[in-house]
Amino acid sequence: MKAVLVRLKQLSNHLQTCGRFLLIKENGDVVYQAASLELPWNGNRRQVSCIPAGSYTVSKVFSPKFGAGTFSVNSVPGRSKILIHQGNYTREIEGCILLGEKFADIDNDKITDVTSSQAAVKALKKLVDNFELEIICI
Repeated sequence: MKAVLVRLKQLSNHLQTCGRFLLIKENGDVVYQAASLELPWNGNRRQVSCIPAGSYTVSKVFSPKFGAGTFSVNSVPGRSKILIHQGNYTREIEGCILLGEKFADIDNDKITDVTSSQAAVKALKKLVDNFELEIICI
């Protein structure tokens, strides 16, 4: 399977990058979708920037923080340990990608969050062990 993360400029700002994450079968059917949350573009700097748009392989790894079956985004130029993991707030990202069911301001701080992240990541883990990820901006 292949995944596409579409970064949505109209929902993004200097604090965060919002997007839609889609997991797609070879026949084109979308089998999973989620809201995605990343840091804004800051020159691909570690822990303060989203990663460059492009194509990456993703595989499950063990993370000391998130446990077995955490998704690792591999071969990111100039970066390592980029994960797709649960978390609801921009302050939890540290350069990785968060997934959730939808966008909302959960804590009323006027910053977009993602809801039900633990459930969203758990659902993705049940569907796939590894995949190709294409990140695009629109």
